[in-house]
Amino acid sequence: MTDKEDQARNIRAMYTRLVKNYPVSLGTFTMGPFEGSNKNRHIKERDCAIIIGSSEKPDSLRTFDLAMAHLSEVSFFKTTEMRSAEDLAQSVRAGVSQVAYSLIALESTAKGVGNFFHNEWLAAINGKTDYQPIFVPWFEIELYQKDIPRKEFGAFIKWMDSEPYAKYLWELGASLEGIKWYFDFRSGENYDDWRMKNEYPSTWQESFQATGARAFSPAYVLQTRQHRLDPEFQVIYPFFKFASYKAFICSLIFSLSYVIYGSLIVSYV
Repeated sequence: MTDKEDQARNIRAMYTRLVKNYPVSLGTFTMGPFEGSNKNRHIKERDCAIIIGSSEKPDSLRTFDLAMAHLSEVSFFKTTEMRSAEDLAQSVRAGVSQVAYSLIALESTAKGVGNFFHNEWLAAINGKTDYQPIFVPWFEIELYQKDIPRKEFGAFIKWMDSEPYAKYLWELGASLEGIKWYFDFRSGENYDDWRMKNEYPSTWQESFQATGARAFSPAYVLQTRQHRLDPEFQVIYPFFKFASYKAFICSLIFSLSYVIYGSLIVSYV
C-alpha cells in the first residue's frame, strides 16, 4: 500500500522484473491477472496474489488474508478528519496473520518528526514494538560513488583531514569514493548542509530533520536527547477552565513553584 495507487503500481513492476529475471536454477515463476483484475497479479507456481492499494482506498485490502504487507512512503500518508495515518496502517496490518514467515514492512523517506512514521521508528528503536528498525544510508548504495584520480589521491586525503564531516562519514563506513561523490554532488547542486542531509542522510537522525531553520544546532539537540528523562509529574491545564490568560499563567507559576519550593506567594494587578 502506498499514498497514491500509481506508486503501488511502480512497486508491483519491480516484482514483475524480479520474476522475469529470477534464476532458473532456483525455480521458474509466471505472473498473470488475478481474478480478472487489471491491477492485481497471481503467481501460479506459488498460488499467491500480489494485491496493491493506496491510502486513498485502504479498506479495499481488508477482504484479503495477507501473509506479507508492504506499506511504502508511510510518512506521506495523509491524516484527514475522517481517518488518521494510524488508521490507514492498521487497516492493512490487521489483515496479516501472526504466524511464521509473515511480514509487515513499514518503509518510507523520513518527513519530519512527530508524525506516525517517526513515532513508529522511535518505538522500534527503543524496543517497544516487535519491529526491527533498519536504516539504509546513502553510502550503502553503489550508485553514489565517484572515482578519485590517482594523482589527486594524496590531496584528497589531506583535504579530508581538514573537513570534520568527511572524517565523520569515513568513521560511519563511507568509502573514499563515496565521500568524493557526496561533496562533489553537494557543490554541483549548490545544496546547503541541511538539504544535503535531508536528501542523502548518513544516519537515521539526519533523515528525520524537521526544518532547515533550526533555533539550535542539530548536534546539540542530539546530544541532549541522549540524556532525556520522562517527567515525574505531568499536569495538563485546559485553557477553557480559566477566565483569563493572566489567571492561567498565575496558576501555572503557582503549581510549578509549589513542586519546586513547596510554597509560593504570588500577587499581580
